[in-house]
Amino acid sequence: MNADLDNAQLLGKIAELENEVSELRQAEKKLRAEDTFIREILYWIDSLVVVIDLNGFIVNFNRASEKLSGYRFKEVCDKPFWDIFLTPDEKESVKAVIKDVTHKKIPKNSTNFWVTKDGQKRLIKWANSVLRKADGSIEYILCTGLDVTGQTKAEEARRRSETKYKELVQNANSIIMRLDIQGCFTFFNEFAEKFFGWRADEIIGQNILGTILPHTDTNGRDLTVLISKIIKHPERYAMNENENMRRDGERVQIMWTNKAIQNKQGDNIEIFCVGNDVTERKRLEVQLQRAQKMEALGLLAGGVAHDLNNILTGLVSYPDLLLMTIPDNSPLRQSILRIKESGEKAAAVVQDLLTLARRGVAISKVVNMNDIISDLLESPEFNLLKKTYRGAAFRFTPSADLLNILGSPIHLSKTIMNLISNAAEALPGTGTVAVTTDNCYIDSPIKGYEDVEEGDYVLLRIIDTGTGIPPEDLTRIFEPFFTKKQMGRSGTGLGMAVVWGTVKDHNGYIDVQSDLDKGTKCNLYFPVTRQAKQNNEVSVLIDQCRGNENILVIDDIHEQREIASGILRNLGYSVAVAASGEEAVAYMRRNSADLLILDMIMEPGIDGLETYTRILEYHPGQKAIITSGFAETDRVNKTLALGAGTYIKKPYVLEKIGFAVRSELDKQPQKL
Repeated sequence: MNADLDNAQLLGKIAELENEVSELRQAEKKLRAEDTFIREILYWIDSLVVVIDLNGFIVNFNRASEKLSGYRFKEVCDKPFWDIFLTPDEKESVKAVIKDVTHKKIPKNSTNFWVTKDGQKRLIKWANSVLRKADGSIEYILCTGLDVTGQTKAEEARRRSETKYKELVQNANSIIMRLDIQGCFTFFNEFAEKFFGWRADEIIGQNILGTILPHTDTNGRDLTVLISKIIKHPERYAMNENENMRRDGERVQIMWTNKAIQNKQGDNIEIFCVGNDVTERKRLEVQLQRAQKMEALGLLAGGVAHDLNNILTGLVSYPDLLLMTIPDNSPLRQSILRIKESGEKAAAVVQDLLTLARRGVAISKVVNMNDIISDLLESPEFNLLKKTYRGAAFRFTPSADLLNILGSPIHLSKTIMNLISNAAEALPGTGTVAVTTDNCYIDSPIKGYEDVEEGDYVLLRIIDTGTGIPPEDLTRIFEPFFTKKQMGRSGTGLGMAVVWGTVKDHNGYIDVQSDLDKGTKCNLYFPVTRQAKQNNEVSVLIDQCRGNENILVIDDIHEQREIASGILRNLGYSVAVAASGEEAVAYMRRNSADLLILDMIMEPGIDGLETYTRILEYHPGQKAIITSGFAETDRVNKTLALGAGTYIKKPYVLEKIGFAVRSELDKQPQKL
């Protein structure tokens, strides 16, 4: 019984074991099928699949890897991954990534080049993770990759394109900006920053209106319509010229080219704007138009004056004949005198017209503006003006060493009288009319009502504290018959036109500046002449300025070198010249000079301070006089501190330069 029971139990156990073995075989078969299925999937998917062991040897290599690399699996199986596919530069970094994955046991991404069988380098983006055994230990490293070479090239090309675009836009010599459809800035290039005075980070997000675009222009037009026009017509470029505003409030004229930018759906999203400053061009156009208008009016005035002269001859001459033939007590005498006076007044108007026409004005006489003004201030006309405007304080401040000009005393006197009269009439009851003269050296052109070219000038300045001239009238004040005065009471409207004609006849310039309720400033520039005035007694003290020493004149302007050299040679000195600081330094290396006449501003080379500093290396204690057309500067003070004797302001005047030269030459050297 017991033996039978034991056999039965044994048979049962065997049957159980057979069942377990069968189940295990089924499970193994299933696992093999699943493994084959997974291997098939990994083999045929488009991603790169590489399986390596913990030592980096390849144990699996799918079809996509074979296709990209050019290697068959059997060629790379059981071989180190990094020895086949990696460049020497990247080998250690990839090993470090794999080591990091195995130690931290978490996936990690990496990107590196993969060298193919034919030597190409492909950029691969990898996702690296671990494959574990049943007990959880790591058996393999699974590396799946994507070839991003094409994407990287496209991205690099896009970046290069963007960089090139940004450099082009930022370095352009034009204003370039973008606005959203509400008119707020989204881009502002470097040129726009410098031009308008706004930094990009300050203005982006702000609206164009109230920043660089005023709400209305000087003509009262609403400028908000400009943006709406661009939005309404996105299919074409919109070009317009309008007034813009810098941050400091200065108004400028800009020519804009605008284009609305659309998205893929055709919606307007931004406005692209390119602008160029045309302020200077517009100003020159206005000056040209003004000059052409004055020339045309001058021709007209000359023709009218010619005919009027013929008519007025009888009105002025015949009354004199009649007065000679009638008794002193004749009742007709007063009427004839009135006719004569009217004829003389008409003749004065004709003379103004002739001045406007710029005919017959003799400007060959050497005159001094101080003398003309002094004579005018003693004239009956000026005394009558003072009685008429009793609340006006007239002040004359002459320059003590004013240079001469070539001119017509009669026309210059009338010009000054016209300007003083206008200034007095502009005063609101009381105020000041100041008249000053000065020598003026223009080193670089001055831009104003007129462009004043560089050179030596006598500057006549008339300043009043009156009501000022409205901006819209300022451009017309020199037009004949243009006047805001009461007709029949304050002249014919030819006064300022005569001023213009006289200044032009004297080859001069005029600049008018005016502020409402503050006053007006008139600057008249007349070219200097070096001719001696007739009967002009030179002070006997000038003889004390003579000498025979050697002087080097250093100036970058040819005319200035000639003037200084001429004055000094007339005083007996031996003179050499240099047209630049570099030329002067080279001269002084080989030669010596008793004195330097040194211009402070010389372009484009080294200036006076640098020139003097270099010359002192060869000639310690070198005597020098500094000259400049500008006021004293830090550079001048530094030059004086180095040992230069004195500073004289251009233009050159005989007495001033003569005394400065003699004084410096006669100085005793300082004892050390």
